[in-house]
Amino acid sequence: MVGSFVAVGLYDLSRRIEHGEPATFKHSLSVISHNVYGLGIYAVALSFVMLFWVRTATVLTGLMMTSTTVTGEGYGHLFTSLLTMDNGWLFILGFMGVGLLFASIAFTTGVVTVPLLLHRKIDIMTASVTSIRVVKQNPKTMLLWAMTIVAIIGLGIATFYIGLIIAMPLIAHASWHAYRDLVND
Repeated sequence: MVGSFVAVGLYDLSRRIEHGEPATFKHSLSVISHNVYGLGIYAVALSFVMLFWVRTATVLTGLMMTSTTVTGEGYGHLFTSLLTMDNGWLFILGFMGVGLLFASIAFTTGVVTVPLLLHRKIDIMTASVTSIRVVKQNPKTMLLWAMTIVAIIGLGIATFYIGLIIAMPLIAHASWHAYRDLVND
């Protein structure tokens, strides 16, 4: 959910490469100065979305699981308990549904927000509304892009996070170019 903000330095490197400017690690660290206010508010908004998601998932877990639901220790026991408990599949679907809802909100409001805030000196509301319009005008493409991001990040996580060394720059660079193709100057 916070990937677009975390990748802010990588977006800037793609922007610099596109303009033929030097692209160094030092530049990527100072990128927030391009639009401190807009990027700061976006980071706070994403933090609230993430906190609300965590709270909702906690409430769902508290409502559906009892202290005797999970027996044993480790992920193996957790998955076995979830699959064999009375409402296990309902819990799994509900938990994933809540995650999908919040991830969809974060994606829709942020798919082009950070690149736009870096590229232009605009406010966070204009950037978020632009992002929503992009998703609304290109629903199939944006759904495919979201699924691609999930798959690539999932592979990065499945490799004990080592794959994220490749996944994050790849997605950030592609996201920058998607932004450039989707939002007119």
